[in-house]
Amino acid sequence: MRNNNILQRIVFIVLFSLIPLSLALSCTSFIVHPEGSTIAVTGRSYDYHVESAFNTHIYEPGEVISSIEKSVSGKVMHRFITVNNVIGDAEIAFEGMNAAGISISGNLADASYPSGKKGPVLSTDDIIRYVLAHAGSIDEVAQLFSDMNVSSKWNYHYVIFDQNGNSLVVEFKDNEACLFKNMTSILTNNPDLEFQLNNLKIYANLHNFNAHDVSAETGNQFHGTGMHGLPGDWMAPSRFVRGTELLKNCSEYVTSSDEAVVLAAKILDSISLIKGIDLGNSKDGAPIYTQIQVIKDLVNHILYIKEYDDFEWKIIKF
Repeated sequence: MRNNNILQRIVFIVLFSLIPLSLALSCTSFIVHPEGSTIAVTGRSYDYHVESAFNTHIYEPGEVISSIEKSVSGKVMHRFITVNNVIGDAEIAFEGMNAAGISISGNLADASYPSGKKGPVLSTDDIIRYVLAHAGSIDEVAQLFSDMNVSSKWNYHYVIFDQNGNSLVVEFKDNEACLFKNMTSILTNNPDLEFQLNNLKIYANLHNFNAHDVSAETGNQFHGTGMHGLPGDWMAPSRFVRGTELLKNCSEYVTSSDEAVVLAAKILDSISLIKGIDLGNSKDGAPIYTQIQVIKDLVNHILYIKEYDDFEWKIIKF
């Protein structure tokens, strides 16, 4: 078994080294949903090397919205709010939720986009708003992605959560939208979801306890050995594993939405990049760091935002 684990790690290192790092943009998105509860709180980090400005925008039912290129327009069916990267006069939505309890996050990843479908042609700059405006359920989100065409210079995959804790991951392979329902409660970046889930098996023997933490003979205490071996770097597979284990082991202590928000904030801190920890592929590179953290309470419709220099969360009761 030990040799198999070593071999898996070697394969992982070789494969990951072949992934093109064309853009210094990374993200982690997840949901806190204790089993059997009515709690649904999502968290999301946004890591980038270009200094960015952010805002939020609320869209009302009946309002007409258009795509960035003005080629597609339609009426909003569900009230929704987006978190946007502000570029000039444009607001590029990368995150949001609607009044039906649907959450969507776009994370940078390899993509081969579809064309020739019966739906509209959209840019990745448009997809967040399009989905939130029209989808009232996970199934409706899946149908929208199955029908849409995508033409964009930016490559993304998406994770969607609903207020019942369901999830949907959408990846684009061989010019098709590939849909994965309830496979995971977290999504990072490349490699794809199949790789991430297989890599997770390497850590199947992690435990959050150690019977020898406290020595009865000496009184010495060695707390902190729970989860020994959990990856601590900020590569996408490591963030995927770390976030998965934190959600699995900590969610059982959450009994309210407020406690879920606290847990989401602590998980975000554990997977967020501090300025200076990553300079990309050059010692003179611009720092890649977590510029904004976002938490969404899908049941109570509350949005929490904290930018890098903020001490407190900004709260929008949507």
